[in-house]
Order: sequence, then C-alpha cells, then structure tokens
Amino acid sequence: MESTTAALGRGGGWRRWSVHAVAVLLLAGFLAMGLSASRHWCVAGDELIHVMSGYTYWATGDYRMQPENGNLPQRLEGLGVLLTRPKLPSFDLPAWRNSDEWEYGWQFFYHAGNDPARLLWAARCVVAGMSVLLGILIYLWSSRLFGAAGGLLSLTLFAFSPIMLSHGMLATSDAIATFFFLASVGAWWRLLHRPGVGTLALSCLATAGLFTSKMSAPLVIGMMLVMAAVWAWKARHFQFLGLDFPLQDACSVPADPAADAAPAGRRSAKDWGRWGRAAAITGVLLLVHGVVVYAAIWMMYGFRYSMFAPPGVGTIAVQGGWQTVLNSNGPAVALLSVARRYHLLPGAYLFGNWHVFHYAQARRAFLDGSMSSTGWPWFFPYAWLMKTPLGTMGVLVLAVAALCRFRSSLFNSDSTSRIQPAHAASPPEHARGKVWWYELTPLLALITVYGLAAVTSHINIGIRHILPIEPALLILAGAAGAWVTARRTWGTGLIKGLLAACVVVLVVESLSVWPSYLSFFNEAAGGPANGYKHLVDSSYDWGQDLPALKHWLHRHGYDRTGPGATPVYLSYFGLGDPQALGIHAIYLPCFRVQPLEQPYRLLPLGGGVYCISATMLQGIYTVAPGPWTRWHERVYRTLWQTMRELDRPGHSPYINESVVRDNTISMLNQFLLARLCAYLRHIRPVGQPGYSILVYKLSTAQVQKAIFGPAAEMVDKNQPPGE
Repeated sequence: MESTTAALGRGGGWRRWSVHAVAVLLLAGFLAMGLSASRHWCVAGDELIHVMSGYTYWATGDYRMQPENGNLPQRLEGLGVLLTRPKLPSFDLPAWRNSDEWEYGWQFFYHAGNDPARLLWAARCVVAGMSVLLGILIYLWSSRLFGAAGGLLSLTLFAFSPIMLSHGMLATSDAIATFFFLASVGAWWRLLHRPGVGTLALSCLATAGLFTSKMSAPLVIGMMLVMAAVWAWKARHFQFLGLDFPLQDACSVPADPAADAAPAGRRSAKDWGRWGRAAAITGVLLLVHGVVVYAAIWMMYGFRYSMFAPPGVGTIAVQGGWQTVLNSNGPAVALLSVARRYHLLPGAYLFGNWHVFHYAQARRAFLDGSMSSTGWPWFFPYAWLMKTPLGTMGVLVLAVAALCRFRSSLFNSDSTSRIQPAHAASPPEHARGKVWWYELTPLLALITVYGLAAVTSHINIGIRHILPIEPALLILAGAAGAWVTARRTWGTGLIKGLLAACVVVLVVESLSVWPSYLSFFNEAAGGPANGYKHLVDSSYDWGQDLPALKHWLHRHGYDRTGPGATPVYLSYFGLGDPQALGIHAIYLPCFRVQPLEQPYRLLPLGGGVYCISATMLQGIYTVAPGPWTRWHERVYRTLWQTMRELDRPGHSPYINESVVRDNTISMLNQFLLARLCAYLRHIRPVGQPGYSILVYKLSTAQVQKAIFGPAAEMVDKNQPPGE
C-alpha cells in the first residue's frame, strides 16, 4: 500500500498546504454550523449556572457557586462574559448568602438588567474556540498515524458530528474537559517516547488543565498507568537531560523467534529489573505531574482554602452542605473529611468532589420507556448507537477492516520513528506484525478506562458523559483513509465507493438536522422526531428549544391572547424564561422555572394546545415519574378523595388544614400532569418545535378522558418507577 503522505504530498509543498487548507475549511465550517445553530437555542441545561459562576469567580474572587463542575471551564466562560460587563444581583439576596446557584443564576440572567442572549453568546464563543482546538488536535493526531487522508477523514467526521456540534458549543465543562482528556493522554504518551523538558511541561500542563476542568479527572491516572505498562513492555531506553536510563539491552532482543516462547512463570532477573526501572521512572513522572496539578488547583482558587470571600461569610445549602458530608460513610468520604480537616486542598474543590461523589450514587434516568435510579450498564453503548450518525459508524467499520487488512503498513511512514527513541534499535522483523496496535495505545487506553467507568456509573442522563471517548473514536476512524491510496483492485474500488458514500451520508445527516443538533438521533433509531421514545434529558431535551416553540406558536396562530384565543398549556424542562420570550401560556408543573410559581390551585385543564418538553413527557423529575403504574393510580385516587373531603361542607377540620390543602393540591397537580402525559405518550403530536418540545391539540373531551377515564397505560408495580 502506498503511503498516504507520499500520495498526497507529491508535487511539492503546495500540495501539503492544500491539505491544510481543506482542514481549515472544515474547521471553519464546523464553527459556522455550530455557532449559527446555537443562536437558535435558549439557555440549555447547566449553562445558566456555569456562566454565572464563572463570572462571579472573576468579579468577586468567591467560589461558593457551582464548585462541582470544574473551576477552569467556568473561568474561561466567565472571561468571555467579563467583556460584556454584566451586572451582578445583590449580595444581600438569600440566594447568594446560602450559595443557591440556581436561584442566583436566574436572578443574574433575568432580573439584574442583563441580556441573556449576549451572556450566552460570549460564553459559547469561548467553548467553541476550545472545540476548534480539539478538532485541530484530532486532525494532527490522525494525520501522524494515518497520513493526510486519515487526518482529513477524522476531521470531516468531527466537523459534521451532531454530538460535537451540540455539546461543543454549549457553555458547560464537557467540551473543555474532553479537550484536556485527549491532550493529557497524547502528551503523556509523547513524554514517554520523547522525554525532555518541553514534553514534560506540556504533559503536566495538560494534566493540570484536566484536573481543574472535571472531577472525573482521576480516571486519567488509570490511562497513564496502562500506557506506561505498554511502553515498558516495548521500550529500551529512557533518556532525559542527557541521562540515559536503559530498560533493556539491545542484545536482549532475541534473534530467533522461538526465543520469545519462554516457559510460563519464568522471568530472568533482567526482566524483573527492567519492569522495576520502568515503574520507578513512571512513579517519578507521576510525582512531578502531581506536584504541578496540586499547585494548579490551589492557584485556580487563589491559594485560599475558604470558598467564601471574605472568608466565613456565607453557607453552602447544596445537598445539605458539609454537614451531609460528615454524616456520610465510606472511604472516599473519610478521605475528604481528612483533607478538609487539614486544609489539604481548597474547600470549594473538596466540596465539589464530594458533591459529584454523592450525586453519582443515584440519579433517576430514562431508557426506552424504563426508569431507573441506578442506571443500566448498557445505557451509554445504547446511547452512542442511537445518536451516532450512520455515516460515522460506516466509516468506523471500514477503519476496523483497514486495521485488520493492512496492520503495521497502515501507519504513516514516519510514525514509528516518532514513537521509538532515535537511538533505539528497531524491533526484529518477526515482531512487527505483533505490535502493530502499539501506536494506538493512548487512544485505546482512553476508550477502555473511560468506557469501563461509564458503564459502571449510576449517572445515566446523557451521552455528554462519554464525550471524551468521541475524539478517540474519530481518530481511529482515520484508519479508513488507508483505502484511499490502496492498490487499485475491484475490491478496493468497491470499498472506496462505500467510504465516499458514508461521508456523503454523514454530511446529509448533519445538515438536515440543523440547528437541532442536540436532539439528533440516527434513522436506525427513528430519527430525531422519535428520539424522545429512547432517551431524554441532555441526550435530547435540555430546555434549548423555547425559541423554536415561540416561532411554532406564531406560525400556527396560537400566540394570540384574549377572548376567543386557543388556550396554550406548557410544561417546560429547562432554565429558559418563557415569559421573557413572549410565550403566553397556562403553566403546568415545570422543572426549575422559578418565576412561574402560582398560587395553590388545581390546574384548569381543558381543550387547547399542550406543549410538553420531552423530559417532562417521560416524567423523569416529577414526584409522579412515568410510566403510569398501580402505585400512581392508588395515590392519584387518594389525593382526589382528600380533596373531596376538604371541600365537603361541615367536614372535620384537619390540623394545619391550609398546609394540608396546599400540599394536596401541589401533589395532585403533579399527578394530573403524569396522567395526562400517560395519555399523550400514546398519541401522535401535531408538532415538534426543535424536536424536544412536543405539541398536542386536545379537545375538552380528550382531556377529560385522559384525567378521569381509564388509565392509558398501567404497569403492574406498587412502587414508583425506578425505585
């Protein structure tokens, strides 16, 4: 097979520059598609608190808000917001004093005189820039392994990936942490093979960036150890600052293939010495990394233990604060308690780690009509299969075929020389085929370690939690570029046609779903219109589509108010402000929409247009989670009975009757929505603005049937789903 570098590099430097020019165009297209799509979204998911927290870090030096999602990403997003000079709500608000990030973030966005769209744009542009850096890293890495064709192929998959075009544009920590995960494993692998001050500094900085970006950063230690073990098996020398540390002598390489077959259980002293020296080198490097990471963490928090500025002024209300930590059990909690007692790390960093640990124990999730508080081992593989474009999966299949077909001859002609130390002897010819995968070690380590952590996790709320795996897969997909320059035969010609078809399918899939990249599902899953049947939350509906709903209502004439106007009902999941966007609706129970609180009264349900967020439709975060069960029906009937008793003239008074009435009405409204959603899940919506909000046109008779007739579904369970 002809090297792709040679094939595309013939004709002089201008051809190489033309390849880079194509890469620049792909990155520019990625940026244009992603940012233009994001202008159609309102606040999505955790963006509100990320943007607010990052700005408060710069403006006040206080770290009480959102300590669990990485200081660095929020600072970077806050840096963009800083240029817009927004106003902060009063520090006298209970939300600030009690570290209520959700309420204070709401005040910052909607009641402090700031422009929410401007705040979001400034923060998203910073994340988009980091995503472009991630694309550059993917392109360079794939080009090094598989040549120019592989690099351009990997970059094309990245540029048109709906997963990257959505989460790579949102002001959260996911895309930034993904960049640092990939950069960390790449820099560590390069350090092992090209040791020097520069590579050591680069690896330490990448690792420090990761540890200040995401609380899942310790997973990189496992990846480093895996890479170090593979390196120690193959390496012969480690040379640093002119000092040579031999791991094995050149003469120890067997000249006879039969010499490889040593009796099981027998190891020479030289073998054990080599592994011991490799372990010592790895330990020293990890120690240096640890020192830099430790210093970086303290630096990000101003070398101050207290999360409050001035120290001591404030409390933590999130998850019950530190008292809940101290009342918990387990070795991780004990370790955090010791670190807190002796101020070994900043208080905000410690509390953020505990919050993630506590939060990871149980979180209600949805998968194909089922509910669980501890998740499913197959959740993330299933989510990846549903949300990855068919074109990308086709390229990955061809990449696996290329790896099996070409093996070591697949790689770029100078990639081995970049991995092996310059003074090391070449491995014997008979061993080359056995270690062709060696150059893929950092990518495989990232996928394996992170993947194992994901499938054992209890947080199954979105594909973004396996986002760090995506770039590694895209780089591996670059192996399919080998077919571009493979020797022309009937079989390779067919495969080239398949490869071109996969790329075309990917481009069509990506362009056709613009701007609703977050809600993308491939056609094998039924497309984005049916995605809510499989997954919700941040895999589909993160509250981003209020602007799309506003346009849909206007286009169909449902935005009018006054006598004769069709009633519009809204149950919204997210942190956008429907009222600020001019959406006039009767509000059903929503999720975290603070200003929509209304007096305790039963919902006036009747005929009209019902707009239900997909996450609310599946009932993930309500007190009556779906699907409808015998437990729901029993509680529902009990609540109605209590209401009838309260309304009966001359009834025996309850103790604190007003409180009982308010609580009963609040609960009954939740169950009314749940019963209505059980009915709606079995009929076709009349519209799907942005895909994530489903619109139903119901008559009064249909509404009465849904809430008073036989339940549309009945699962034989006597406890809430997911319990």
